[in-house]
Amino acid sequence: MKTLDGKMKTIAHIRKLIFAFGVVAFTPVTAVHADTACNPDEGERLFFKCAMCHSAEEGMPHGVGPNLFGVFEHAIADAPDFHYSDALADLQGIWDEEQLDAFLLKPREFARGTTMGFAGLANPDDRAQVICYLKDRR
Repeated sequence: MKTLDGKMKTIAHIRKLIFAFGVVAFTPVTAVHADTACNPDEGERLFFKCAMCHSAEEGMPHGVGPNLFGVFEHAIADAPDFHYSDALADLQGIWDEEQLDAFLLKPREFARGTTMGFAGLANPDDRAQVICYLKDRR
């Protein structure tokens, strides 16, 4: 009887793990997490990965990518005098926290066919800080 009881406990434990994994795996990620305080300085430090192609300074010219000053709460693919790939030009909406979070996570999945070579930021706290920095740059 002890063996059966031990197996039942193991099965119950496995079910809890599967449920917990399912909840974690399918819980949407939000840009700003409750435990992540917005820190524009930290976001600026993380922005160095973007700075190879983008500026976020007012009045600076576009680089390989558009200048991102003022991008937050602005229309997607709407920087004047920048030629966007069709993948981005065809998107509708504004760059809010949700859109930026999805884009920064996996740009090529967000805008299939984009010419942007950046793989993305896997860490949700890093994405939140970059978004915080971009919010501050307007």
